[in-house]
Amino acid sequence: AVQIENHYGFPCDIEWAKEGDNFYITQSRPITTLALVREFTNYATDFIKDNVEVDYNDFVKKYQEDEWKKVGSWKIPRLAFDAFYCSQSTYYLKNYGISNIPPIKYLQVGNDVFVAKKELALIKESIFSLVGGENYEFIEKFDKMQTSHRKNLEDELNLLENVSELDKKLVSSILEKTCTLLVVFEILRDMSGFFEEAIMKRFKELDVDPVPLPDLLDKERDSDTYKLNQEVATFAKKGVVPTKTEMETVVKRYGYLKQYFLSGDAYTKKDILDQIEGVEAKEEMYNKKIFDDDKLNLLVALMNRFSTVRLLNNEITNKAFFKLKESFQLLANKSDMSYEKVLALPLKECVKLLNGEKQGLDESLLGNSVAVISVDKNYILSSEKLEKFKNEFLQKDYSNQKELTGTPTYKGLVRGVVKVIRSANDFSKMSEGDVLVCSMTDPNYVPVMKKSSAIVTDIGGILCHAAIVSREMQKPCVIGTKIATQILQDGDLVEVDANTGMVRLLERG
Repeated sequence: AVQIENHYGFPCDIEWAKEGDNFYITQSRPITTLALVREFTNYATDFIKDNVEVDYNDFVKKYQEDEWKKVGSWKIPRLAFDAFYCSQSTYYLKNYGISNIPPIKYLQVGNDVFVAKKELALIKESIFSLVGGENYEFIEKFDKMQTSHRKNLEDELNLLENVSELDKKLVSSILEKTCTLLVVFEILRDMSGFFEEAIMKRFKELDVDPVPLPDLLDKERDSDTYKLNQEVATFAKKGVVPTKTEMETVVKRYGYLKQYFLSGDAYTKKDILDQIEGVEAKEEMYNKKIFDDDKLNLLVALMNRFSTVRLLNNEITNKAFFKLKESFQLLANKSDMSYEKVLALPLKECVKLLNGEKQGLDESLLGNSVAVISVDKNYILSSEKLEKFKNEFLQKDYSNQKELTGTPTYKGLVRGVVKVIRSANDFSKMSEGDVLVCSMTDPNYVPVMKKSSAIVTDIGGILCHAAIVSREMQKPCVIGTKIATQILQDGDLVEVDANTGMVRLLERG
């Protein structure tokens, strides 16, 4: 070990094996954790946004300066929201070679998240300019970078498994590396949009009927999501209840997939059994489409490449938050605070807590019952003004609108009764055969997606969770309607035409 460290000139993690009477060195690499204090000091002071309370009139003025597009509604703890905001900063964008757009500006109101449309247009323009050249050099560079970042995070999550006490350096480093990967969320969404548009444009240039984009997607075989579905399908085909050992293995390996940004709990044995019962035992059929055009085949291959990248990155960041939960519980105990209160902290306050700073916490900054504009700082409107703000500036009248359009991700025509699901608290409303209407889905929604006859979402592209799972479940699905949750109400009778992407309101409930 000393010879190896002297050879490289830095401290090393060294893996070895013993066979018979001989020891063998199998691998050595730099110890990453020794530099965490210096790295994270910079991260905590330079890249995490300050939280500033603002006057109601000042806040409204800031809000009115921009036109906002709703991009989601998630019941996610404040700590996770702040990590996401942090990841969209100029610092992290530059890490990926993206320097010609401003920091992404977010408006969070309670659990609803909006993005300034001006910034959205600039992001798209920037991404399209990067990948628009036909040599696709940026794609190669980007793919290598995110693969490296993902491997670094995976290594530290493995280290965390062997830690029984709170390791603030390791937790801090994992938070920073999670932010490094979260920036991919926005980049990949727009990268996916580039390929969607490019593929449709190529079909038009060739003067052939376009193949629906969802039909061009491969199975994401490298992902845990795919592997779990395969194991569930295997159990279903056998027609026998898995043994206790088999169930424990599946839950241990894939339980985190139900986790989403510190929201929700791990899969249980009952969840897995419910999935097995809901699967139709059949052989997997997939016919890869090959076209008589090299450019079209290349674009399809690249779209699939980024579909896999996006899913793998979503999985690793959710795994990071899942494995950090125990550390946050230890932090709560050490700080004489409730676990829920720690999760409700802004990221900067949590970092202070990790560093042992016993600061007085500003109660108005806690939780999601606040409105925040996140740009150079997090400008916060206290919770008592939240309802007034929502009522005055975020309510629109859609009472006369009877039709919605979106993107179909699995074909079918369904008539059914609407259930609007805004959070896990609404899951009990869903009955077998209802039409699930929500802002977007995440792994926690799988049980209600199984019950539904069709799925309709406000947001999402063909690579989003709802799109992928609807194809797995073979449920008619229309995504990206933008306003389904604002127009449709519980009990409404609707027709979901997932052949054309049209949702029609037939009768008010």
